[in-house]
Amino acid sequence: MMNYYYYYINIFLILSLCMILGGIRPANSANKGSHKEKKISTGNVTSKKTTDKGQDKKPKKIHTEDKQKKNYNTDDELTIDTINKHFFEYERNNTYNEIRRHFLYNEFNKIEKILQSFIEKYPKAKDNEYYYYMGVIHENRGKYISALENYKKAIDILPTYSRARNSLGSLYCKMHKYDKALKNFLLAMKTNPYNPFIQYNIGSLYFKIGELDKAIKYLKNSIKYKANFGSSFHKLANIMYQKKRFRDAIQYYQKAIEFNTVSHTTYYFIGLSYLNIKNISSAINSLNQSLKLKNDFFEAALEMGKIYHSYGEFKNAIRMYLWAETINAEHKNLQLWLSQCYSEIGEYRAALAILKKQIEQDPDNDKLKKHLQNLEKKIKVENFNDPDDYYKY
Repeated sequence: MMNYYYYYINIFLILSLCMILGGIRPANSANKGSHKEKKISTGNVTSKKTTDKGQDKKPKKIHTEDKQKKNYNTDDELTIDTINKHFFEYERNNTYNEIRRHFLYNEFNKIEKILQSFIEKYPKAKDNEYYYYMGVIHENRGKYISALENYKKAIDILPTYSRARNSLGSLYCKMHKYDKALKNFLLAMKTNPYNPFIQYNIGSLYFKIGELDKAIKYLKNSIKYKANFGSSFHKLANIMYQKKRFRDAIQYYQKAIEFNTVSHTTYYFIGLSYLNIKNISSAINSLNQSLKLKNDFFEAALEMGKIYHSYGEFKNAIRMYLWAETINAEHKNLQLWLSQCYSEIGEYRAALAILKKQIEQDPDNDKLKKHLQNLEKKIKVENFNDPDDYYKY
C-alpha cells in the first residue's frame, strides 16, 4: 500500500516542481525585457550633470540581470527545501498511521520493524512518537526499565504529550507505584480532559486502592465521553456489587454485555446479584452462562451446587458438586456437602463411604464424626423409613 503512496506523491512533487520552476522563468524573461527598455530610454535622456564643483557625474549602471539571476537561484533553493520538508512530513505521517494500525492489533514486532527502518532515514532525537512506541514495545516484552526510559524521553521532547503520560501512569500501576501513576494520569488529563481512556484509568486506579466513590466519579466521566465504553460499565458493576447495590450492579453488567465487554465472571456476578435479591431462577441461568464460557470455573459450579442443595434439589446439587470436584477436589467442605446430598436421597452407603474417607484424612474433625454418627443411625433404620406422604389438594 505504501508503494502506491510513494508513487503518487512523487508524481505530484515532480509536477509541482515543474510548475513552480516554469512559473519563475517567464517572470525573469519579462524582467529582462523591461530592463532593456529601461536602458534604452535611459540612454536617450541621459545628459551630463554638473555638480557644485563643476565635475561631470556619470549615471550608475545597475546590474539588474546579475541580481535577478541571484534571486532566481535563491528562490529555486527555497522551493526545493520546502518541497523536501513537506515530503518528509507526509512520509512521516504515513509511517505513524501504519504503526497505529498495527498498534490496534497488538502487532508489536511489525511496529518495531517499521521503527528500525524509520530511524535509518530520519532523525529520532526530537521525535516524541518514536520514543513512545519504543516504550510500548519494551513494556509489552516485560522490559519495564527500558519502557520507562522511552516514555520519559517522549515526555521530555513534548511535556504535554498526554499519550505518553497516560502510558507511563499505566506502567507505574503494573509496578504498584500508585502515587506516581496517579500523578501522570492527572497530568495527562490536564492536557486532554475529555479523553475517556484517561478517565477510565484514573477510575481503575482508585478502584484498585479501594477508594470506590472517587472511582465511580471518573468511571462515569469515561462513559460520558464514550457512551459505549463497556469496560467502564463492567467496573462500575463490580463496584456496585461490592457496595451491595445488587440491582444497580445487574444493570451495569447488562450494559457491559450490550457493548461486548463480557467474560465468565460477568455472568457469575450477575448470578450472585440475582441470588442476593432472591431471584433464584435468574441466578441459576446466569451461573449456567458463566460455565458455558468457562467450563472449568470452579466457583460457578460450586455456587450452583449450593443453590440446589439449599432448595432441596439434591440430585442437581450432587451433579454440580461432582462437576466442581473434577476441577478442585481439595475444597474444604465439598465432600461433606456431597455426603449430605446422598444421604437426603437415601443413598446412605455412598454418603458413608465419602465420610469415612474424609475422616481418614482428618481424624480430629469433630464435625465429620458427628455426621458419621447420624448417618449410621439412618442406615440402621433405613428399611423402616416411610416415604414422604404430604398431600396436595
